[in-house]
Amino acid sequence: MINNAWIDPLIHYIAYYNFSKYAPGYGQLRPDSVLESMYQALWGKGGCVDQEEACYAAGNSSSSDSICLNADNYCINYVYAPAIGNYDPYDLRQNSSALFPPEYYVKYLQTPAVQKQIGAETKYSECPSKPYDLVINTGDDARTWLPQLAELANSGLKILMWAGDTDIICNWVGVYAAILSMDWYGKETLNSTPLTNITLDGTPIASVVNVDNFSFARVYGAGHEVPAFQPAAAFEIFSQVIRGEQLHSA
Repeated sequence: MINNAWIDPLIHYIAYYNFSKYAPGYGQLRPDSVLESMYQALWGKGGCVDQEEACYAAGNSSSSDSICLNADNYCINYVYAPAIGNYDPYDLRQNSSALFPPEYYVKYLQTPAVQKQIGAETKYSECPSKPYDLVINTGDDARTWLPQLAELANSGLKILMWAGDTDIICNWVGVYAAILSMDWYGKETLNSTPLTNITLDGTPIASVVNVDNFSFARVYGAGHEVPAFQPAAAFEIFSQVIRGEQLHSA
């Protein structure tokens, strides 16, 4: 199960523009003036698209870290940041002071008794900056992971890619576009199969597509942390995946 994934940065940065222009079910998120500046930042000479393509072309060469890091920094500053504005990046229904979901689990996991019971050897820290910085400084945030995902899909491993439809930072439009471009044996079928609604007790909870062991779900009314926003829907989808089933109404 991969939740609101960051798979192919070039696709995701373009999706920031598309999602800002029209978030399905929620409308236009950013004013025309911001959309115009994002467009120029993406497709202008030396912009985000050019720099991301240069990062991909650099592969794992000795210069790739700096090329990819520069691309990522540019795209963050001139595409991602304008797309977010004063929204909560994890839920477009909230602003930047969002209080949901609460972070009770952080204090819980830092409780000495809990740490002892689970055998933790270090104190829990949410998104600690040191390991994050090590990854970011390699430029890996700007590299595509589609080949690795395709390899997993080709293996027949049971895979669920799901995304809450109010998440901006890893919005479902970008996730869906990324998996549609994935080069694997199910690509043609995936691209020719429309998303269809599934329901829970008669209420629509997601639009989904299944190809053998690979499933994608756009979960309605969920932000980045899908189970926090839609616990019943998330539990049903999770249960179906654990049972090895294709996603279906229940």
